[in-house]
Amino acid sequence: MGAEEKLVEIHEACREIAEQIIESGFKNIERIKLRVSKKYGLRKVPSNIEILQNIPAELREKVKRVLSKKPVKTISGVSVITVVSPIRSCPHGACIYCPGGDLNSPRSYTGEEESIRMASLVDYDPYLQVQSQVGKLERMGHDVDKVELIFIAGTFNAMPLGFQRWFMKRCLDMLNGADSSSLEEALRIAEERSRYRISGITVETRPDWVKSPRQAERLLEMGVTRVEIGVQILDDEVYQLVRRGHTVEDVAEATRTLKDLAFKVGYHLMPNLPGSSLEKDLECYRKIWVDERFRPDMIKIYPTLVLPGTILH
Repeated sequence: MGAEEKLVEIHEACREIAEQIIESGFKNIERIKLRVSKKYGLRKVPSNIEILQNIPAELREKVKRVLSKKPVKTISGVSVITVVSPIRSCPHGACIYCPGGDLNSPRSYTGEEESIRMASLVDYDPYLQVQSQVGKLERMGHDVDKVELIFIAGTFNAMPLGFQRWFMKRCLDMLNGADSSSLEEALRIAEERSRYRISGITVETRPDWVKSPRQAERLLEMGVTRVEIGVQILDDEVYQLVRRGHTVEDVAEATRTLKDLAFKVGYHLMPNLPGSSLEKDLECYRKIWVDERFRPDMIKIYPTLVLPGTILH
């Protein structure tokens, strides 16, 4: 069978899969895919993306909701776009549990994570990262209307200020569908006539890098709406043991500064750190909500991992 005939068979198989999915009331989708693939002698079962790419538009509209992977990505109507910042080192050095950096990956990552691998393929270019993720979501059948940008990989504002602003601008340029001459112009276009509506911008940083009003104001000027800070635990003894490089008071100051400027505040927490215990971790989580100096809008929990190449290992 020639290449053209194979393509025709794939198109026909994908069309029949879509039609049977509709006839079945959107039930037993995997069984339908397997049965039709066997009927047409396909070497592999088409992925959901391949099915969506190989069927007419009228069918695509009917089945894209059930064939769209990871519906949580857009369950609130907002598509989350994760952008990896090329941060090779941390401003204070390295915590004893932290990988990366010297391994050609951001300091707090191993380099094996999917988001890091995809970013490295485009040499961490911000425009291409956003373009790739938007295209992927659209191929999956998601309606990419509203977008939230989340910048990961470490202390965003530890990068040179000019680079931070350029990095942010290029992400906005892609979403705006137009190149801008400055970050201010990109933010204005995003507000007035962006191709994709930007519902929020999130960055990660350390408490001691966002506790001063000027540090936080710079993020505000870049359009940032939420700041996630690496808290890990509220215990100065543990901070010293893991070489964290900041204090509990820094966390309180950073939280106050951010809330005063109307940022949403997120805490990253890491249970089971060296020097901690179940009791200390539970006390930390209790204190976060009881003590009015803290009380973030959200938390993320990352269990401590012992990874090769780290001081902890």
